[in-house]
Amino acid sequence: VTTEDIKWNEEGKILNQSPDTYKIPTITDVPVDFRVSLLDNAPNQNTIRKSKAVGEPPLPLAISAWLAIKYALSAVNDHQIEPHLAIPATNEEIVLCVKGMGK
Repeated sequence: VTTEDIKWNEEGKILNQSPDTYKIPTITDVPVDFRVSLLDNAPNQNTIRKSKAVGEPPLPLAISAWLAIKYALSAVNDHQIEPHLAIPATNEEIVLCVKGMGK
């Protein structure tokens, strides 16, 4: 929700479909302090065939990044104004959001 900003022309053709027009996430996008822990043999009887991650987990996880950015932006005005942050929350969108909040 922070890098994928797909642009189309009037005919519906994607304008930013190559590496020169689309920011592809790379290893440099990973935080310096990135901690991960995995559970060994953690059964989950409430899933299909005891799967641990199938389908849409990235969707609700991605929205948490957007909400964290939105919450941080609300701190610009001491949480008095709710920011109108669009998705994707690109760097440009974040700057426009702050400007729209009067800062």
